Order: sequence, then structure tokens, then C-alpha cells
Amino acid sequence: IGFVWYAVTFMTAMFRLKNCRKTGFARCAASAKTSLPMNKSENRQMNKSRIKAVLLLPVNAVIVIPALILLFSQQQVGLAFNLLSFVGLAVWCGGLGLVWRTVALFGRQKKGFIAPWNPPAELIIAGPYRYVRNPMISGVGFMLLGEVMLFINDGLAVWFLLFATVNAVYIPLVEEPRLLKRFGTAYALYRAEVPRWIPRLHPWSGEALEAKEKK
Repeated sequence: IGFVWYAVTFMTAMFRLKNCRKTGFARCAASAKTSLPMNKSENRQMNKSRIKAVLLLPVNAVIVIPALILLFSQQQVGLAFNLLSFVGLAVWCGGLGLVWRTVALFGRQKKGFIAPWNPPAELIIAGPYRYVRNPMISGVGFMLLGEVMLFINDGLAVWFLLFATVNAVYIPLVEEPRLLKRFGTAYALYRAEVPRWIPRLHPWSGEALEAKEKK
């Protein structure tokens, strides 16, 4: 059931992405912006749409599907209070921090959604994106790994491996070539300095990119 839920969500995202490719990413991204001040009703509606778009995949991946896996699991479900569980909790909290900072960043900047069907119109290199290129995916991955360590459940382990495998194939083979095509040298410089999955210790300053833009 959990896998079917994720598959339906993923196919919905891909359908919207296909429509974006037909109409142009710039037009899709422009739909997430407002050139005129919005009234309270419009602003409230936009915030609702933004929250749905931002949290649709993370909530399903981290909460809904793991809960369904544990619910239908044949293994005994429980938390073990040992070193592994405390490490798992730390990993889970670290992932939550990445997800939260990414959501907060897009909430402040209001430059598109964290969703493939409504991408930002410009390359975002701020906040968690100075540490890792895919903070949302990395954050969700860390949270899923933390859940595996907390519950020691085979189903959760399979779900984590499936999530990691899909993104390990999709990101470098599909998403990154599209970003390189859209942003060119700017993204190439960013990709060369910032890791794909594991955050770097210190934020990237972006000096090389700023120097290029000044020329």
C-alpha cells in the first residue's frame, strides 16, 4: 500500500513536469510568482498551494509510507534504547533540520516551489543549498535511515534502499542534465563545489559564480 501511494504521488509529479516541459519551465516558474501585491485571500491560497507542493513528497516518504509499513509489518514494532537508536535519532533530527531549512528558504524567497513541476526561475544557491545540492532529498534520506536505525525493521530498510536507489539514478541522469541545460556554466561551477548528497562542513561562498556574473 505504501509503495502504491508513493508511486501515485510520483506519477502525479511527473505528469505535471511533462506539462511544464510543454509550456516551458520559465512559464511554470512564473506561475509561482506574483508581480502585483496580493490580497489576503490570494496570499492565503498561494501559501496553501506552496505547502501542499513542498510537503507532498516528504510527508508521504517519511511519515505515511513508514507508518503503513510498520502497521502491516510481521515483525514486532518497538524502539530499542541502545547506542544505535540514539545514533538513529541524531541522524533523523539532522535530516529534519535539512528539510525544515529548505522549506523555510523557499517560504521566504517565494521563488517557485520545491517540486519538479514548478521549479524556481533562477538557480537557488542560499541556505542549505550552500552545503548540499539536494537538501530536501538528502534530508528525507537521512530521516529514513534514522527510522531504520530506530525501529530495526526490514520493511523500512527496503523502503530506504528503494528511495535511495530511485534518486541515485534519477538525480544524476535526469535532473542534473536539465539543470545544466537551463543554467549552464553557473550550475556547472556550483556542481563542482557542492556535494550531491552529503553536506560539506562549511558553506560554499559562491565567489567563483559571483566573479563570473560580474564579467
